[in-house]
Amino acid sequence: MKTVWVVVGLAVAALSGCNQCEKMTESVCKDLGAEDCASWQAIDGPNKVIPGAKRPNKACGAVLDNEAAYKGVVKTARLMILSDKLQKATDNTQRKELSEKIKTLATSN
Repeated sequence: MKTVWVVVGLAVAALSGCNQCEKMTESVCKDLGAEDCASWQAIDGPNKVIPGAKRPNKACGAVLDNEAAYKGVVKTARLMILSDKLQKATDNTQRKELSEKIKTLATSN
C-alpha cells in the first residue's frame, strides 16, 4: 500500500508543474479584462508570448515566478491587442488614437 502512495505522490509532484502556460494565460486575462482577453486569444496571443521555447511550460512557470517578466508579458499582450486594432482600423482618427496609445504604452515602464 505504501508503494501505491509513493507512486501517487510522485505522479502528483510531476504533474504539479504542468499547465503553467494555462495558469499564465488565465492570470494575464484577469489583468486584461474580458474584452481584451478575448481579443488577445483571437489573435493567438497566448501562443505567441513564449515563441519557440523548447520547454514552454517551464518558460511560462518562470514568467509567473518573475514579476518583471510577468508585467512584460501583460504589456506585450496589450500592445498586441492595440496593434491588431490598428491594422483593422479604417478611420484615420481612430488610427491616430491607436498609434498614440501604442506609443505611450511602448515607452512606459
